[in-house]
Amino acid sequence: MSDDIKDEWLPCGFNVLVRLDDFENKTESGIILASLSYSEIEKAGVNSGVILAFGPTAYKGFAGCNGPADWGVKVGDHVKFEKYVGTYVDFDADPRLVTVPDSTFKAVRK
Repeated sequence: MSDDIKDEWLPCGFNVLVRLDDFENKTESGIILASLSYSEIEKAGVNSGVILAFGPTAYKGFAGCNGPADWGVKVGDHVKFEKYVGTYVDFDADPRLVTVPDSTFKAVRK
């Protein structure tokens, strides 16, 4: 899957497409295990990633807000959001893609 996912898919409505951060799954003795499945990523509670695309109504309708820029977020930003939110998008090439509601972002790395 290309890094320029927005040319292939856009989230609908107020959702934001995010690629979750890599997560190392280690045993208690420190052995790093193979890549994670959807359920393992969700169970791990990964709650940060990079914004890939905004839905057409993301960040619109909030008081004094006309779009993502008014909230200080843009495509490419690294963000933190609430744990266990979002819907996994079933892309065979990248199991880390989720759509997350715009209201669940808590911080952006500048």
